[in-house]
Amino acid sequence: MSRPTLANGPMRYAPVVLCALGMFYLIFVNAFTYSAFADHPQVGKAFRAAVADDAPVIASYLLLGDFLRKALPSVGTDTAYAAAEPLAERIKAYPPSAVAVFFGESQSSQQARMQWQHRLMPIFLLLALLTWWRRPQNVHMVRQTRHR
Repeated sequence: MSRPTLANGPMRYAPVVLCALGMFYLIFVNAFTYSAFADHPQVGKAFRAAVADDAPVIASYLLLGDFLRKALPSVGTDTAYAAAEPLAERIKAYPPSAVAVFFGESQSSQQARMQWQHRLMPIFLLLALLTWWRRPQNVHMVRQTRHR
């Protein structure tokens, strides 16, 4: 009987699980923070309108976030409101540019974090797919049928 190793034990799935957990974590964090940003009293309506026209991925975060924030309404609010404060004047000046203003030059650390979390999610998806594809496989040797 052979001992389980990295190649044939349950640990061969560890990189896949870690990347998938990171991806799902980022999906939920993005959903909560972007939904909270869209609920901001000064820039929320302009951001929702601009997202509906220009950013389908952010619109999907808003749909998921609006559903999740019914159960947990305060999650992500502090980050989103801190990111919205320095942008409020620029967005109020021209509301259709809300997405461009938000994803433009970063005005706060919270805004930069939201931007990076948005950019990291597809990278974690790609890493999860690559680690699944490149996971160690069991090797089965073919028995020889001819005996010498």
